Amino acid sequence: QKDAEAPSPAYAGRRQKRWVKVLKMHSGKQLVEVMYDKRRKSMSLYLDRALQLTDTGEHMYHEMMAHTPLLTTTQPASSVLVIGAGDGGVSLRVLMHPSVKRVVQVELDDAVVNASRNYFPQLAAA
Repeated sequence: QKDAEAPSPAYAGRRQKRWVKVLKMHSGKQLVEVMYDKRRKSMSLYLDRALQLTDTGEHMYHEMMAHTPLLTTTQPASSVLVIGAGDGGVSLRVLMHPSVKRVVQVELDDAVVNASRNYFPQLAAA
């Protein structure tokens, strides 16, 4: 592991010793990067250099994507299809609803699923 450039264009050109690149690979579909922030002691997932989630703030995105649709249906959902969201966080939140008996998740890029299993196991547990 080595200190790396911060992945966001907002930090372009500034060497950041607080970031450690844990994973960098191209899946054939997109660039998958996992960075460790030493100052915040947190992991971040980037796809094509765009921030997807941090392990300390993922709940803001995942809860909105899961709870809002499920709480606005006229009848409680028993089956849910999740397209994308290969980190597993949306499915994890969907499974919190007692009415949901079945979740099917479809992810285009298995590298996202594998990165999540390795670096964000609390989300990939779904």
